[in-house]
Amino acid sequence: LISHMRGHTSDMDAIMALADARGIPVIEDAAHSLGTVWKGRKIGTIGRIGCFSFQSYKLVNAGEGGILITDDADLAARAIIMSGAYEHAWKK
Repeated sequence: LISHMRGHTSDMDAIMALADARGIPVIEDAAHSLGTVWKGRKIGTIGRIGCFSFQSYKLVNAGEGGILITDDADLAARAIIMSGAYEHAWKK
């Protein structure tokens, strides 16, 4: 889990090289760096999942909540199925 803070981006080339070499998926917390780019790619779109929270002190706020983005259709489907499924209700 990489957290990009205050408009700054992490060294995504180094992070992705290390993670890819070990088969570790990267999740980007990009709420504090919304709109920034790393070598032409928008932050939040480089790892397997990008997360953006909407708490009141974030760039985009709605009081609470958030969103995740991915280009992995299976992950997206799992997230949709599990959203709002508290405790073990998703197993049903």
